[in-house]
Amino acid sequence: MLFLKLHKNKPPCTVAIAGQCAAAQINLFAELTGSFICEFRRFGLIKGMYYYKYREYFVSCLSPGSPAEEAEDFDCVIYVMNPYRLESELVNALRYSRKARRLVLFLCAPRGGAKATVPVNIKLLSGALRARAVFETRFGSRGVNRLLDAVESTLKQEI
Repeated sequence: MLFLKLHKNKPPCTVAIAGQCAAAQINLFAELTGSFICEFRRFGLIKGMYYYKYREYFVSCLSPGSPAEEAEDFDCVIYVMNPYRLESELVNALRYSRKARRLVLFLCAPRGGAKATVPVNIKLLSGALRARAVFETRFGSRGVNRLLDAVESTLKQEI
């Protein structure tokens, strides 16, 4: 007689998407949740959920320019950054890295952007922000899968 072992689901986690580029945040939210939104609400968060590796994630999209103190309410924060505007967005990313429990930096190159043309030292940036950095194009499933793996491994780490 064959018995199947039932897999217990892991407890749900809360994830926030933050950054200065509203278009990149909306695209990432749409890829994760499968729901389409066209603009940020004036008040309140945009909320949805997704499943990855037997875990349920509640994802919220913070509006651009929101204070870094909002990151304290979430288990993990995905900070979306354009590598071509690194100097202007680095200070805000540093604020989020200090306030968030866990941070994953998602450097999303524009469509058709080659990795070799962006002069970014990923290891140095990751060490300075105390966050795992993922550098991929945001319009590909490979980049989203690497991002989700980074979020999963970051949540496994102790604070």
